Amino acid sequence: MVEKRRIIFPLLFLLSFSLFPVEMKTGFSGAFSLGMGSGKGLWDTSTTEEQGELLPLPGGSVSYLANIALSHRIFLNMSIQYSYARAGQKVDNRKILYTQQSLDFPLLIMGTPLSEKSRLTLGAGPTLTYLPGKAERAVYVDNTLISEETAHAEQMVLFGIQAGADYTIPISESSDILVSFRFSHPFLSPVYHWDEEGSGNIRINRIELGFGILRKTDTRSSRR
Repeated sequence: MVEKRRIIFPLLFLLSFSLFPVEMKTGFSGAFSLGMGSGKGLWDTSTTEEQGELLPLPGGSVSYLANIALSHRIFLNMSIQYSYARAGQKVDNRKILYTQQSLDFPLLIMGTPLSEKSRLTLGAGPTLTYLPGKAERAVYVDNTLISEETAHAEQMVLFGIQAGADYTIPISESSDILVSFRFSHPFLSPVYHWDEEGSGNIRINRIELGFGILRKTDTRSSRR
């Protein structure tokens, strides 16, 4: 009897998705970002000497995303995102610049705070970040490059949080223009092995402004 329940319950769960009419939107988005470092090696509130100044640096990302309606006002936002992030630190006449590439997999729960027909949605959720390649670290003194290094992350998989807002502008019955704002913060440090003590513990926070296009898909139409 127990074995039958183990089989029946998953089948009923999957069947419920096929019977429930779901509206889904999929599309692509590109974003301009500013990277701001945190953690030891850049700037930390626990550091009392040579805190320096954080330098936000430009970067960007491209995403393939999907919005799945869970109810009339709640949406599940999933995406696969390639990100190119940069951040810097200035201490006296020295500047240290960091460059990092990653694949991000955010999973956000978003809702309409105003009404069911609101074009604005707000939300937050966890994100998984994978660091597939080397990061770069360049050191300048009086604007002259004195060293340039690359390193692999010891922790290639990072966990974090992403929060933000989306605003959609209908352009046809099946398509929307998407304007998005995101803030991403990693909870873990990559741990790059550079010379200076602690400089491998950097975390790059990102603030992104994105633009894209979504196409609507109603699963009810595919079953007619």
